[in-house]
Amino acid sequence: MTPFHTETPAGIAARQAAPDFVRGVAIVLMVYGHLTHIGSMAAVQNELVSWIYTFHMPAFLFISGYFFKVDGDFKDRIVRLGRRLVIPYLLFVTIYLLGLLAARDLGLHSNNPPPSSTIEIFQILFLHAQHPRGAYWFIYTLIVVQFCFICAWFANVRFYLPAGSWIVIAVVLLALACHAGLLWFSAVPYFLLGMTFALNRAPIPASFGVGLFGIISILLVAPSEIFSFSFIKIAWCLAAVATLAALSSVVGGHAARFFAWLGRNTLIILLCHSLFVLLMKPLGKLFLLVDPTGILYAVVVTVVTVIGCLAVAAFFDRAGLSEWIFGTMQIYSPHNKTSSVAKLTRSGGNEMIDVQEEGKNAGWQPSRDSTSRAG
Repeated sequence: MTPFHTETPAGIAARQAAPDFVRGVAIVLMVYGHLTHIGSMAAVQNELVSWIYTFHMPAFLFISGYFFKVDGDFKDRIVRLGRRLVIPYLLFVTIYLLGLLAARDLGLHSNNPPPSSTIEIFQILFLHAQHPRGAYWFIYTLIVVQFCFICAWFANVRFYLPAGSWIVIAVVLLALACHAGLLWFSAVPYFLLGMTFALNRAPIPASFGVGLFGIISILLVAPSEIFSFSFIKIAWCLAAVATLAALSSVVGGHAARFFAWLGRNTLIILLCHSLFVLLMKPLGKLFLLVDPTGILYAVVVTVVTVIGCLAVAAFFDRAGLSEWIFGTMQIYSPHNKTSSVAKLTRSGGNEMIDVQEEGKNAGWQPSRDSTSRAG
């Protein structure tokens, strides 16, 4: 299975930064959306967050599915899944839950309540779709989805089933996982849509004209549909991806490289951002003395959180902790590092891009009324 469209070298060069750029923009919006907004403009900012939630996580799921590959040795893939996703997930969710308990003891408000019992901790860790806390639902979702696909591929190879049978098996396993409450059904189609694009060797959509046409049309005809799962929301997601991907070539220069850099570091930002958001909560009252609107607080906390997460990644690499936590020597991607799509192109598509492992951002939930935010 080839996870990207075959293009000329010039076409590849023009597109290779687009997925990283989209993820970079989405991860900043995620951090902003997970703040507890304060001040006189809190209501306005919360309304903005509800709009951000309509597309940023569906876009991540789409890109994750686009670059996901299922071939390879079953044991190696399971070990990789465990080292790259399961262990970091369990570690950082546990730390986050401890942070929620500390925030409660300090009298700090949080969007998510702390666990009230050992049983609830177990439910949050292993039944996260039913008991979500913060941004980690996205990594949990990817773990379950990838595990289903890996098992389906193994069954197809092990029992010499007809070509393509693994897709049917995977869909059945995903349906059973949704029925059992291990997955939100509304999260799966975006991942499958990304895989469908890849299987058909279609490029990630990148067109201002098409994207803006889709956005404007949906806002004129059915704006309320984008706040809950529907075919309209799927179209809304594709329109947003097309617009952001096209934006990467329009802005160009330092701005495009900056957001592409953030896009290559989304895993660590997703895992650590909640801790920085919690740590900066006590500063809220001080910021309101300077800016009663709360906008300055939101901007500063977002910037400090992103920088802090990148610093943590660099520290993990230098201290040798990345190998223990993530199963890799380097989790931090430097600013001048080649984009992940370019690496995939040079390797002939034989390596799985860590989009689904780096791009685990969070914040989007199935509907406006069922959100689980980090702060």
